[in-house]
This record gives sequence, C-alpha cells and structure tokens, in this order.
Amino acid sequence: HAIHPKMINKAEEHLENGETESASDLFSKVLDENPVNGEALLGIALALRMEGHGEQAVPFLNAAFKHFPDNILIPNQLGMVAFEMGDIELAKSHFATAIQMNPSFLEAKRNYGQALIDSGDYENGVVAFTKILEKHPDDIISIVYMAGLYLEVGQTDRAQSFINKALEIDPKNPDVINLLDSMQEQNNETSFNPDISALNERANKLLESFQIEQAEKKFQESYDLGENADALFGQALCASQKGQEIKTLSTLTKIIEKWPDYAPAYNQLGLLNYQNNEFENARDFFATAIEKDNTLLDAKRNYGLSLIELEDFQNGIAVFNKIIENVPDDVETLIILAGFYCETEKWTEAENFISAALKNEPDNPSALELQNLIHDQLETV
Repeated sequence: HAIHPKMINKAEEHLENGETESASDLFSKVLDENPVNGEALLGIALALRMEGHGEQAVPFLNAAFKHFPDNILIPNQLGMVAFEMGDIELAKSHFATAIQMNPSFLEAKRNYGQALIDSGDYENGVVAFTKILEKHPDDIISIVYMAGLYLEVGQTDRAQSFINKALEIDPKNPDVINLLDSMQEQNNETSFNPDISALNERANKLLESFQIEQAEKKFQESYDLGENADALFGQALCASQKGQEIKTLSTLTKIIEKWPDYAPAYNQLGLLNYQNNEFENARDFFATAIEKDNTLLDAKRNYGLSLIELEDFQNGIAVFNKIIENVPDDVETLIILAGFYCETEKWTEAENFISAALKNEPDNPSALELQNLIHDQLETV
C-alpha cells in the first residue's frame, strides 16, 4: 500500500502541529488496512497521550511492541504513560528496558533519572543525570533539569552554575529563562538573597584570614536572616578551626539532615575521620561527597589520599591521574603525585610532576621544597 507512507507523513505533520484529532483519523485509516503498522500504532498512541488519554494509549503501545520488539521508542513511551498515570515503579521498569535495548538512548536515560527522583531515590537520580552530562556535557535538557533540582533544594549557587552553562549553549531557551525568573522570585521571597550571599562571602574572607570569631558572627547573622547550608557549614569550619570537634560534628550532621545533598559537609566529615585515622569511614564520606557533587575537587583529592592510606595504591594513584586528566593545571594534585613518587623513590616521575606544578605556581613553597629534595636525590644517582 504505497498510500500508507503518505498518510503517515501527513498524520505526523498534524501531530507536530498539535492537531491530534486529524492525526488520529489518518493513523486509524492506516490501521484499518494494516492493524500491525508500527508507525500508525505508535502515532495514535502519541496522539492519545497528547490529548491526556494515556490509559487508552497503552493497548496500542503494547500491540506495537508485540510486533516490533526491537523498537526502543515503544518501551520509552510506555514508561512515559506509566509515569503520567502515577505508576513510577512501572515507569522505571519500562525506561530501564529501553536503556537496556540501547544504552545510548538519551531520552530514556533522562526519563529514568527523573523517575528515580520522583520515586524518592534522589541520590541515584542525580547520579543518573550526572552520568548523562559526563558523556553529553551540552545536553541542555539535563542541565536545565539539574538546575531545577538544585533550585528546589535551595542550593542556588549550584543551580546558578547549571543555568550559566545552559545560557552559554542556548541564551534564549525558554526553560532557562523560566528558571532564572524562579530563582529571582526565590531570592526575593526566601532566605537566599543578596544579603545572605554577601554575609557568607564576607565571613569566608574573615575565616581565610584566621579571624575566626568575627567570621562566626557573620555566619550566624547570615543564618539568622534565613536558614541556609552555606552559613551552617561556615559555622562548622569555625568550630573546626577552634578545635571544637564535637560541635563541628554535630553541625555537619545537622547540615546533612536538613540538606542531604550538600556535598561539602560530607567532605568535611571525611576529613574529621581522616584526621582520626579512621580511613575507611573517611573514604566512604569522600565517596558520598563526590556522588553529591562530581565537580568537588577537594573531595576527589581526599578520596585518593584515603585510598593510599588504606594501601590501595593503584586506585589511589588512579584517582589523582584522573584529576590531572580533567584538570591538568591542578597544582595541589601535581604536588601530591610528586610527593608520592618521592616516597617510592621514583625521582624522575616526581620531577616531572613538580616541574608541572611550578610552571603554574613558580613561588609555591611546597613545590619548591620538593624540587630541592628531588634535585638532591637526582644528583646522587
């Protein structure tokens, strides 16, 4: 039936224009002549979904999948219908099927991540989107979704970083513009406003210059204006600087209870355990911090150090090599690697890393000290 492709093309045009009734009529005519035409079965299911009749779309999708079991679009559509009907577990199952059929099926991977989050598995949902962005860093749909997630939990700095990335890719994207409007409203209506940001920034500068009491007061002012994780984390850092381990621990615990995705708190808990030689606990906290925020370089370095302390040298060094692969100018990591090779008396390798570090920071005292040690050793060889 040569007429079928023409009818299907016309039906798809109607569908793209939102003319679902006209599309359904044409798809139905195709199915009258060929009840197992996959394009028509899928098309009429899409039309029904667009009209809000997802439940009626299911028999058409099941019939399509029965006759065309290799079509990855069908389980994805079944998942979307289940999701819209509120059956999240069934939706996850369908999306997982689509991904299993084609692991590079981006839409299904996004849908699976969203289903995980809507089912309450926030952690694995975020991991799913993080993995998408590792392979597809310009996927604006995932970027916008992540921005929305961070905005929802009050992490405006993280939300802003994703919004900025989205704006670089598509400055006129309506979803990004809506997010910017939402963030502005949140800044006006909630605790996250310029006053809080300014107070936290001022407090951090005071902390960097070891004016701990003044920093603590500023963080408290910020928190009094409106509860926010950054101010509470600053208080934890102040307590740590003052040697108040119990207060530090209780403050960090409070943060992860109230803001379970605030990565710096897990990193700091890892440091507390690391300082107490509890390296396995430290490793686990650092790993969690990385899961929460895959861009947190401190946590990655600390994770590598904890692996080395646990004598897992191969994986520890692999962590640092991966950091350098992604951030070749990270001086702190270059110095750590140079130090490791000094300890194992691999002086040539150590010299390579320390030279790279000094190229970026010629006056770095730690790098200069290691350079002198390495040169002394090489002269004796």
